[in-house]
Amino acid sequence: MLSHFLRAAAGQTGVKFISKTDVDQSATSSFAITTPAGAANGDILIVFFSQSTSRTNFTNANFTNVYTAGPATNPSGNTKGVCSAFVLTGAPAASYTFTCTLGTTAVAASMLCYRPSRTITQSAVFSTTTQSGTSLTAPTITASVAGLLLCGYFVDTFTGAITPPAGMTVRTNFNGASATRALCVTELSVPTGATGTKIATIPTSTAWNAGSLILPKV
Repeated sequence: MLSHFLRAAAGQTGVKFISKTDVDQSATSSFAITTPAGAANGDILIVFFSQSTSRTNFTNANFTNVYTAGPATNPSGNTKGVCSAFVLTGAPAASYTFTCTLGTTAVAASMLCYRPSRTITQSAVFSTTTQSGTSLTAPTITASVAGLLLCGYFVDTFTGAITPPAGMTVRTNFNGASATRALCVTELSVPTGATGTKIATIPTSTAWNAGSLILPKV
């Protein structure tokens, strides 16, 4: 659980964005993603993946799955969104390699680095949804204290740009290898209470997944 990782970053309450890196791969069973610049001991590395539902999740032994948006497997090969996290307990590696144990798949991935600053008083909260259409809706979740809302949007067989929700900061937004995966991650500081749904849009209807994740705020 990400809540365990957050508490493991001893004595700190909130997080701020440091930097990020992206990976865009066509059919592969393994890929390395470079550690974001400035990452240091105690920082939280969060990876968002857009990959095929017909393949197992890409994993790395240091990272724990936070959520999987969409079915674990699906013969149609639609996209699922995967989010994993790792709190650094020493100097970071230069990169981290993720592997898929079932076949190969195109994958779009972003690794975001966040830095805790004070004592954490709230566990991370998350929720996901899977649908199709042109309105990618990250579900509402509830913060018991003010937090940092991260929304991940994962799109299948898509050739245009994802338009992010109004008012949110875009941390990554790109179309994956051979236009078969797309990924957008946005961020917004939110007060206590329900965050409300956050809707991104695309010009052409397709299968999609979306996830909402809230971290305690700096």
